[in-house]
Amino acid sequence: MQIKAWPRISFKEIYKNPLFDAVLVHAGREVKPELIKWNCMDQVLVTTPMSNERSVTIEMRNKDFEEWGNEEITATISFMAGHEKGESWKLLINGKEHILVGDSNSKHGWVKVKIPVTKGMRWVNLEAANTAGKSTRNYWFDFKMELR
Repeated sequence: MQIKAWPRISFKEIYKNPLFDAVLVHAGREVKPELIKWNCMDQVLVTTPMSNERSVTIEMRNKDFEEWGNEEITATISFMAGHEKGESWKLLINGKEHILVGDSNSKHGWVKVKIPVTKGMRWVNLEAANTAGKSTRNYWFDFKMELR
């Protein structure tokens, strides 16, 4: 089985976009590495898995994690995850907890995701996993880190 994937460098223009403060590590070649208009939103990243066994992986690393020092700062990573009508996929957070992105919990095809970040975290790993062995498109929008 051949795995067809875009290299990380293919997404370099996307990394310049302030709505995507993350690094795409793994993504399949079924769609182009570009931002599109989808479901009433501009600047949406669409991804597909490399295969039924290899998911899309996005990492959020932030230099601010190291700059916190001893301060009592709380942080949240937030973004929108989208799906096609009638399709669903699982969002794994740091390989553990997961959120179903599908018709049952979305509003107009989008699920708002908020992930609390603790001081000891150096990065957050997001994985878009297929459900029922079926490859689906994953839509990502408005990644940001909020510090308080």
